[in-house]
Amino acid sequence: MDAFVFPSLWEGLPTALIEAQAAGLPCVISDSVTSEADVLIDSISRLPVAHNSEEWAVSSIQAIEKGRKSDEFALKAIRETDLCIARTGLLNFYSGLAG
Repeated sequence: MDAFVFPSLWEGLPTALIEAQAAGLPCVISDSVTSEADVLIDSISRLPVAHNSEEWAVSSIQAIEKGRKSDEFALKAIRETDLCIARTGLLNFYSGLAG
């Protein structure tokens, strides 16, 4: 995948966007998506959903031209946020259920 395009009308906390950033993808997302999910801020472009498909296509091409972040850089950025499962304590919780 070269870019993640997410023209969502309504979102809570979009896990798919977080996963796309963890993969280092440039993201073109609607302005209705919460900024709480912004990790790689310089890799995110926001557009109103009402913009026409040509504007979304142009933004997507520009995102692809910017390129991906390295896996190492992207994963490090995710690990430093409260979105990281290891930091939330959920990893320990779920590991305890398996045992």
